[in-house]
Amino acid sequence: MLPLRPVSSALGCVGRRLHSRVLQRFVDDVSLVGACCQVGQPRAGTGEAPDILRSLGIVEYIKRSGYTVSDRGNVVEDESLRGEVRGVKNPEAVGNFCRQLSQTISSSGNRFHLTMGGDHSLALGSVHGNSVVRPNLKVLWVDAHADINTDHTSPSGNLHGMPLGVLMQGLEGTFDGLPGLDWFDRRLKPENLVYIGLRDVDEGEVEIIKRLGIKSYDNVDVKKRGIKDVMRNALQDLQPTAESPLHVSFDIDAFDPSLAPSTGTHAPNGLTRDDGLYICNQAAQTGTLCGMDIVEVNPALGSQRDVLQTSRLAFDMVGASLGLSLADIQQQQEVFDAVVPPATASYPPLTGIGARHRPAARSVPVPDAAVAESASGKSKGAI
Repeated sequence: MLPLRPVSSALGCVGRRLHSRVLQRFVDDVSLVGACCQVGQPRAGTGEAPDILRSLGIVEYIKRSGYTVSDRGNVVEDESLRGEVRGVKNPEAVGNFCRQLSQTISSSGNRFHLTMGGDHSLALGSVHGNSVVRPNLKVLWVDAHADINTDHTSPSGNLHGMPLGVLMQGLEGTFDGLPGLDWFDRRLKPENLVYIGLRDVDEGEVEIIKRLGIKSYDNVDVKKRGIKDVMRNALQDLQPTAESPLHVSFDIDAFDPSLAPSTGTHAPNGLTRDDGLYICNQAAQTGTLCGMDIVEVNPALGSQRDVLQTSRLAFDMVGASLGLSLADIQQQQEVFDAVVPPATASYPPLTGIGARHRPAARSVPVPDAAVAESASGKSKGAI
């Protein structure tokens, strides 16, 4: 367990209200849901992340950002429904969980839907639920992995690599007859999805992305063109509006492993913190951002320092998505130092949004074994 001080007393040290830079918000109310799921992938621990983020003060942080918050509690998977069917692992457990999550989100109505994961299979529920409220939803998928495998293409059968395969129009004839997945309808059009940060994609996913014409900006694009150009083009591709608002699904493994060590599927040469901040800030600046997933934080992996650093990164992305300035996001350091004993907290400093830099030398390195695993090609499809 992390040695935390009570958040209420810690916040007394940094009690002033933060101020959003967004000139026009889509909504002012945040509906927060903890998605305690981990059977979409093989490593235990992601289901603990929502309560870890709460214990670090995520609710208070959102309130200080100028939003009202309705914490809807946790949606919890039923692990008794585990089981492999036709090579797909735990479809009934994941499917039933995502159905509950979709219903929880859609019943929250016209709010900003923040879903804290949990593994990325939860996006089947979060994107579906948000699209029930906003039928022409646009989705920006920030991830090292494409997560658009199907039961016909997945090398591993892990559903955290398939949520978009379940949701996407044009992939009819897949997942038919699998228990737990008979409730969904394909609500996402290929033109309403854009990827940023891909760098570990399975062969079957490459074929699907090309065949459906899905726009993608991989990590080579980010490094060569810069995040400002990539994000400008991504938003031009999506063209979000009040009638077609934006949902960001952000996998923490989009970042370089030195920045986000406590996650289960590392891939080298990832996004920098500034890249992530710029993506989320620009999404917020559209005035159409209506939902966000923050997924694959795994507090069971790595040291306590690794967990805190990865959690801090998740906080930063939430803050940027709510439209906070860089200066306001920097103040979250004070919250962490107040809630967590300073001896256990050490984070690379924030620099200017959009500035190009490699991780600072004092960033936490990923253990050699994890780097070797990533270099060996063990993607979400292969784990």
